[in-house]
Formats: sequence, structure tokens, C-alpha cells
Amino acid sequence: MESQTGWRHRFLEWASGHALWEVARHLAITIGAAWIGSYGVARLMHAAIDTAANVFLLCLGSLGVGWGIGLLPITKTGKLSIVRDTLKSRCDALILGWKELDRDYQNARKNEYDPVTLQDPMSPVWVSSEWKVWPYRIGVLQGKTNTLREDLVREGIEIEEWDSRMSMPKLLHELEKYKLEIS
Repeated sequence: MESQTGWRHRFLEWASGHALWEVARHLAITIGAAWIGSYGVARLMHAAIDTAANVFLLCLGSLGVGWGIGLLPITKTGKLSIVRDTLKSRCDALILGWKELDRDYQNARKNEYDPVTLQDPMSPVWVSSEWKVWPYRIGVLQGKTNTLREDLVREGIEIEEWDSRMSMPKLLHELEKYKLEIS
């Protein structure tokens, strides 16, 4: 009896999980589908009796070739997982955006009495700020954050109410909690 770590088992594990296996599988299916399609065309040209079967072979071959070269993607994921993946990637992008904005704000030149860190990033006061670039950048991220919160509620994910006067670490913590809720 062969052990579980034998060369055959290791090869099968490698072949089933390797990216080249996916390419070979697509290539084999494409070649097989092309053969079925060409066989259907050849029979369609030479015989009129089995026309329905030949057209079926032709269509089957065309669909197989289309799938093999990527024109007809067949996915196994449902709509719910696509929506969740989209929400998760949007949440990741928001976290990254807020972190970059906070870093840029800390590195920016400021007056003597200006705060060192970004204060109350979700506050509506930023709209009337005197600084040139910060109101726009903060407003864009505020809009995306509020839209994400609305989409989370629409998908049935429980989120708690928050105060618009929150610190940057608290905002990032809340976004991380949303990301965990989505998963």
C-alpha cells in the first residue's frame, strides 16, 4: 500500500492545485470542443439526414471553444458572494484612502496652532475649511464612507450609529469592524 506522501499523491496534489493545470484543462477542453465542432461541420456538409445532431455538435463545439478562450466565462460564485467581495474591496480601498490622507496631513506644512493629526475626519466642518486641498480630499472620502455604510445596511449587515466627531483611529477601527462583518 502506498503512503499518503508517495510520489503519486504528491504529483496529484501538485497537478490539481497548480495554475498550469488550469491552463492545460482549458487547452484540452478547447481542443476537444474544436474537434467536436469541426466534426459537426464535416458531417453537416456531407449529410442532410442528421442535420439536427450535426448543428448540435457545431454549437457545442463553438460554445466549448468560446469558454476555453475566455469569451464565455462560467463562474461558480453566486451574486451574494460577488456583492460581498465588492463591499470588502471598497472597504479596503477606504481604509487605505483614509490612512494615506492621514499620513499626508501629518506630513503637510501647518501653522503654529494647527493640530498635528487630522481632527474629526467625518465632521461636516471640513467643507468650509480654509485650506485648499483638504476639504475636497476629505469630502470625497466622507462621501465614499457614507455610501459604503448605506450599502452595508442595504445588504442586511448591522452597523451602529456613529458620531461625526470621531478621531481617525476610531474611524479606521469602525471600517475594520465593517470589513470583518462583511467576511
